[in-house]
Amino acid sequence: MRAAGIDPGQDSLGNGPAGRHAGPDSGFPGIGMISGFVISHNRERLIETCLRSIRFVDELIVLDMSSTDGTAEIARRYADRVVTVPLATHPEGVRTQAAAACRGDFVVFLDDDECLSPEAIAFLAREGRDPSADVYRLPCRHHILGRHDERAYYWPQRHVRAFRRGGLEFAPTVHAGLRLLSDRVCDPAFESRICFHNISHADTGQWVEKMNRYTSVPDRNSSRHAVAMKSPLRFAKSHIAAYARGVPEGGDPYLEAVAVLRAVYDIVDALKLWEARQEESGAERFAGFCAAMGERYDALEVGSGLATGPDGREARPRLRPGESIALSAPHAALALVEGWGRREGWGRWTLGPRADLDLRLAGPDGGGAVDLVVSARPYFAPGEAEARVTARLGDGTRAEWHYRADEAGPAARRIRVSAACLAAEPVVRLVLEVPGYRRPGPAAEAGDRRRFGLGVGRIAAEPA
Repeated sequence: MRAAGIDPGQDSLGNGPAGRHAGPDSGFPGIGMISGFVISHNRERLIETCLRSIRFVDELIVLDMSSTDGTAEIARRYADRVVTVPLATHPEGVRTQAAAACRGDFVVFLDDDECLSPEAIAFLAREGRDPSADVYRLPCRHHILGRHDERAYYWPQRHVRAFRRGGLEFAPTVHAGLRLLSDRVCDPAFESRICFHNISHADTGQWVEKMNRYTSVPDRNSSRHAVAMKSPLRFAKSHIAAYARGVPEGGDPYLEAVAVLRAVYDIVDALKLWEARQEESGAERFAGFCAAMGERYDALEVGSGLATGPDGREARPRLRPGESIALSAPHAALALVEGWGRREGWGRWTLGPRADLDLRLAGPDGGGAVDLVVSARPYFAPGEAEARVTARLGDGTRAEWHYRADEAGPAARRIRVSAACLAAEPVVRLVLEVPGYRRPGPAAEAGDRRRFGLGVGRIAAEPA
């Protein structure tokens, strides 16, 4: 539908096609030209409403802070130029760049979560052609938790949203991002309906996210009370009480909710300033704590043999040719991966058909292969005369070890680790497999808790 009395080639303000003014000065940059800019980032749900409200200008520029949703695509339908810039924590730091890109003498600007009222559009369209001031502070109607209420703490407020060249300059400071250079200021009456709407906080989550982002910027405007805060608790109590005084007795819980949100903002801002004054930051304290725990973990490894290194790999016992490790030693537990029993005075039993261990194995100084020599004694069930164990390495090397029941004491068996394997793997895995594993019945019934027939006492490394 089209409003009555409006030429089809014009919009409801009498502007030319696509909302551009067709005045006598519109073809000349600068005087008589109205520019507008919007700073955007990931506002695809709101950006169209924002841009429609400012499309009346002769030149519309959008500086998009690397949006990852559809914001930039929507902006290209409305703006004369869309410029992609790096993501910033807040729009104040980008406004100087945006204003410099505008050619008009009269500039209107919005954030991507704001929109002008129809009355403000008509007002600024007139003022842009024949300005009565250098700076225009429009009433701001905040919509927090999805609604605006004139009884809430945030009304009435004004913020600059239009200016003539030379009327102000932008600064990167959060909540103090501009400085007036002229005293010719226009403040439309609050009851005039000339205003802009801020619709950024649909819920508490959005409020908290923005609060945390803004209060984390070092260059921000904090109240003198926050800067001087000595007692966090007294500060918090006084600010909640101050905002509570503006809520009518027995009033709408919404008014209480937004007052609490505003008080929390000031409290968080003050707490971050308090943190910055401490001699040691929380991150530094955590680093010290982690270093102290690392020393305790090192002591645990030495005392109990439990691995606490990355993947346990760097903590694995290191064997050089001519060295050995007794599985009865506490630190030997660092080598064990799976399938091993508890530590006993002579070594350890394996607890299943397969037992794995990892060793950091060094080769000879002149290079070459190394033999792993495993001293072990199989458990033989009554009536058994022989046992067989398959040893293998991660590179596929295998060795078949045969044991006889009449062998006296631990028997040494070996498997060769090639020079190529030593060079390729910092940690060598030895896997012991016993195909005939079973739980020995008679011995178990007599109280023998062993569950596998290979008791490993010591592992040595010898030059091949």
